[in-house]
Amino acid sequence: MKRLLLISGLLMVNTLLQADSYLLVMSKDDKLCLNISTIFNEDLFKHKEVRLKDHKEFNAVVWDKEFEFFDYPNDKRITKPRCDNEQSLGCKNAIFDINNDGKDELVAYLDERLYGTASYNQISYAPQEENGSLKFKYRQSTIVGDEHYKEFPVQRVAKDGFKFYITSSSFVLLRPFKVADTFYIATFFNTYGRNNWDPYRYNSKNLNDNNMVSISKYDANNEQHDLCYMIRVFTSPTFTKTKKAK
Repeated sequence: MKRLLLISGLLMVNTLLQADSYLLVMSKDDKLCLNISTIFNEDLFKHKEVRLKDHKEFNAVVWDKEFEFFDYPNDKRITKPRCDNEQSLGCKNAIFDINNDGKDELVAYLDERLYGTASYNQISYAPQEENGSLKFKYRQSTIVGDEHYKEFPVQRVAKDGFKFYITSSSFVLLRPFKVADTFYIATFFNTYGRNNWDPYRYNSKNLNDNNMVSISKYDANNEQHDLCYMIRVFTSPTFTKTKKAK
């Protein structure tokens, strides 16, 4: 029996070693960060992929509202490229308290194309008007999804002392979620093709192809605060890594 248990244990360890995993590399909220990293790693162990749709936290936002998009300050109705079928891969809208100020905002989730090619993912939000209008003033909104991760360990310092930080740019997959009474943003993206020095970053619309996750929160002043960074360790990379820059 002991031998059987030992063999079973070794098999389990071997399975775990062969599976992808997320490593928590920065945490300012241990309860939150450990909770989310555990969810992701349990998914990887069971399914070999993260399945956000299976978790209540990532189903808290219901994208079921129809907004009218207006430019600001011209107050002219926008039809392109916001939700136009030719320019947009997806456009969905919701009402929830994305910046945790006690008031619901109009939130637009845009998955757009550039010259017909899948390009960037963006979330924009704006305060609701007092009359309950669903008029979304686009130029007056706050944009989520373009950030330099200065709290991540510095990857390189140039000869002139300039520090290079990991950046998400606009090539990200943004997933809002809710824990208790607080809304957060999970940002999935690649740090230059799974190798921080590849100048040609690998972009994918599949969050399971991305090697970094940032968990952040917006406050009442519309300021973003990074709370967790996770790096996904791939057991079998899907493409060849490039050489490090000197």
